Amino acid sequence: LAEQLVGPGVQLARSWFSDPFLPEDFPYLEYNVDGANALLDEAGWVDSNNNGTRDMDGEELILRFYTTTRQVRMDYQVVIQEQLAEVGIGTQLFPVPATILFADFLERGILQTGDFDLAIFALSANPLSPFASFVPDWFGCDGIPTAEDPDGNNGWGFCDERFDELQELIGPETDPELRLELAQEQYLRMFEGQFWHGLYLRPTWYALHADFWEVGPAQEVGTLSANWFNNIEYWAPIE
Repeated sequence: LAEQLVGPGVQLARSWFSDPFLPEDFPYLEYNVDGANALLDEAGWVDSNNNGTRDMDGEELILRFYTTTRQVRMDYQVVIQEQLAEVGIGTQLFPVPATILFADFLERGILQTGDFDLAIFALSANPLSPFASFVPDWFGCDGIPTAEDPDGNNGWGFCDERFDELQELIGPETDPELRLELAQEQYLRMFEGQFWHGLYLRPTWYALHADFWEVGPAQEVGTLSANWFNNIEYWAPIE
């Protein structure tokens, strides 16, 4: 799906955390129509009125699905809508301006207030370390915005005390093996929270003027939010 909607070679994100630090057996939510139908049946969501959408106690299972007006995200919305319809889940698609989706809590931003059922957006991770200092703001219990403390970004409300505890342990740990072990436990806790699912790793494009720079050494220039000048000591001007 990523290659079809984004482009050839685009990689799937198994976790929000950087792939090189994940264990080889890291779990992933697979596309499984039969499994989804079984879980919904077990939870009591059935199509009692035969209209194609599951319901329970008179409530139709229709999810509000937000994203920005970026075309590839809207394309994903349509495909996901079709896939959810296969298991009797309805969706209302809401492509909105980024200023509305990402607005602050006090400005009634969609993500910050948690006023959504599904949402597509990009959030860059740190590809260079198993630790990221901004994790508590986005995924920690104290990062959940409220009227009294509106500064956090955890609008989805994920709160796991062990996840937060691991964050405190990973940062100062100097033993690389123990640090990675703690980080991988944290990654698994996030997966088990079942609130985040990766669609693709967003490619970042750079332009270098070949009349001034040797393009080869600068190909691994960095990522969207970190390490802009990766290996800059090897960059070489055209002589």
